[in-house]
Amino acid sequence: MCADPDKITDHLALHCPDCLEVLQSGEQDLIGEYEAIEPPASKPFVERRRRFGCRCLGCGLYVEAALPAAACGTPFGARIHALANYLKTFRALSYQRLQGLLRDVFGLSISQGGLMNMFARRHGVFQSETDKAVAQLRKADVVASDETDVRIEGTNAYHWVFRSSDVVVHTPDFTRSAEVVRTMMDGHLSLGIGSLQRPAKAWQSASDMPGASGPRYSHCQ
Repeated sequence: MCADPDKITDHLALHCPDCLEVLQSGEQDLIGEYEAIEPPASKPFVERRRRFGCRCLGCGLYVEAALPAAACGTPFGARIHALANYLKTFRALSYQRLQGLLRDVFGLSISQGGLMNMFARRHGVFQSETDKAVAQLRKADVVASDETDVRIEGTNAYHWVFRSSDVVVHTPDFTRSAEVVRTMMDGHLSLGIGSLQRPAKAWQSASDMPGASGPRYSHCQ
């Protein structure tokens, strides 16, 4: 049972079924409690910031109120940005499905361009943590990597994953060549385990890989 319910509705006995005597509410005992649980009704909370101005009676200068922060950026607040980023990043929703979910569940109508701008505005927030993860990856003695096909803006591309014992780094790219490995590892020497559609083979250095140079990688199916 919830310790702090949002609403309590009392159901009282109204009259005696035997003699039809009207029963008093103050004399009744609590004999049972039951809960009905629903998610809260979702609708956007819209705050309209209005700006005023007037003419000074002393000197005649027309004075305007300071421009609110809402007039200088996006109308969508931090919680909407966080929700959209979570659904796109961790739930891997397409732009179309994300649009539909925000509209149907939360009553928010946001264009795909608006969603893209949201993600772009939050790019810097994630970049510092990405840099930390990549730096830790480059210190690892063993790094595993793999890639899978994805579509980016209607174009065939690849979703690369690099993993060590401590971190996992995801990065998209339009190629599955070893250039992606070179860029990610930035000259760091390690034993790499990857996946290519070919029999298992070990290279003493990435220069032995087709079109590659740099770290030592062992690729297997």
